[in-house]
Amino acid sequence: MVFALCVVDFHHIRGPEIQHWISPDGDDKSALFPNLPFQALPDGSHLFAELFTQFTLLYDYENDFSPAPLDPDYDFSTVNTLFGCGCIRQIQSLELAALADLTRSVVQKAVVVISRQPLLNTIKDKLRIVTNSYFDQHDFLDVLVLQSLLHDLLLVHRSTVDNTDYYMNLNLRMFLLRFKQRFLVVFKLLLLEKRVMIYSSRDDLIDFELNLISLVPNLMGNLQDSGSPRLHNLSVKERLRKPSSLNTNDRTSMLRFYGLPLQIFNRGGFFYPYISLQQLDDLSNEQSKFYIIGTSNQLLRDRKATLCDVIINLDTNQLEFQDPALEAVLGLTVNDKRFADDLVSQTAKNFHRLTTQYLGSDDYIRCQLEEYLLSLLLTAKCNSYMSQYGIPPPGFEYNDRSGNLALFNEQFVTTWMATQNYAIWNATADDFVFNFLEPQHVGIETETVGFLDRISMSKFDIVEAQRAEAAVERKEKPDRSPGSDMETLTESASAVNLEEAKVEPATATAATFIESWSNWAFKGT
Repeated sequence: MVFALCVVDFHHIRGPEIQHWISPDGDDKSALFPNLPFQALPDGSHLFAELFTQFTLLYDYENDFSPAPLDPDYDFSTVNTLFGCGCIRQIQSLELAALADLTRSVVQKAVVVISRQPLLNTIKDKLRIVTNSYFDQHDFLDVLVLQSLLHDLLLVHRSTVDNTDYYMNLNLRMFLLRFKQRFLVVFKLLLLEKRVMIYSSRDDLIDFELNLISLVPNLMGNLQDSGSPRLHNLSVKERLRKPSSLNTNDRTSMLRFYGLPLQIFNRGGFFYPYISLQQLDDLSNEQSKFYIIGTSNQLLRDRKATLCDVIINLDTNQLEFQDPALEAVLGLTVNDKRFADDLVSQTAKNFHRLTTQYLGSDDYIRCQLEEYLLSLLLTAKCNSYMSQYGIPPPGFEYNDRSGNLALFNEQFVTTWMATQNYAIWNATADDFVFNFLEPQHVGIETETVGFLDRISMSKFDIVEAQRAEAAVERKEKPDRSPGSDMETLTESASAVNLEEAKVEPATATAATFIESWSNWAFKGT
């Protein structure tokens, strides 16, 4: 899982350069990554006493080589994306034990962990502590503390990362309350494969990007193709097949059945969390069709007309569209606004509680946006069935809700259906997924149960259920007839009145929920 650890120094003459390289096998591969120093110490990093950064690298494991992201002659079939996450700090030169070759009053360095998965939010606290210890030595030649960090990371992250670990140290609700309804616009923008620049002059850029990526279920653990527009290993023809089996007790199996994660970054697209000036040519290359880039450089922000379709400005919490037509495509419908307003309201209401509440928490927000995405996907499949056969699927009746994509904004749906991620999803998701959840906009308020009480697939994750403060159920149970069983209320999402609710262990409630849902879903099979 951990590829290497390195220290990047800013030399007063040569600029950023790798000073130390520490790897599990002892090999120094620093020469393979010429842009790494500039990515680890991005423009503007000197303005912060401490700053975390994240970036992507490319590595061919079979050939022990790192190709240029847009090399037209290289075979990218064996290339994967690596993730660098660094902690940048500064120290006064006079505090150092050795002053040779120092002409500046301040020394700036980055301690960088390079891994096969984006681990920044998982190791952030540990990386901060070790970086501080390294600086407190006042001797940058002593790397024993860094070697200890590598050893510890190798023990903890031997092969894979638990999906819940990706959500550690994120503050999703803060960004939701900052953007309010516009946060749903940002989420929908993520699906459209546009040229997106995320700008911030503060230290919240990486946190926002990680929160955004985390909203697509299982995407954080499937970013192997995000480092170059030439990567598309996750969508090769042999893998574009629908699931042949389903285990409802396994979240990954369920999400695979729904065609998730969406392949947001595929051929023609890439993700540069912190773009360096050395990578600017990648943006104008004809192979680069869409991307998400992050920057704190005002010069790049001022070139927005040529570099991007939309800027997400974290300083103003606004979206700046270069094309009014795209703004119309992302316009929110009545149901969109109802969903977003309710989500913001629940989050704001519980934001300042002294005790941890599930309602309004990061897990809660992620659950609801996952439900929104599922409602879009299932509605699309139901609509496709009705378009092909001219009648509703078996068991469904004609109405203005099931399969109605107009409720999501017809322009948005048309644009999304022209993307690669839609084509890949349509080829890999089961054609009858709408038999499991209601194929209608999640913002529709039914007569019996409000949309925020509907099932969310992330509640299948027992670990996430344990992280919630408690499972809360209503005094009066909802209708359990076959037609309403998919509106099962689980854990604390069923809490409308916390003061009157009954609390029971989260794991027991989640397990009972899964069993009852499975029995319903497969009865008669």
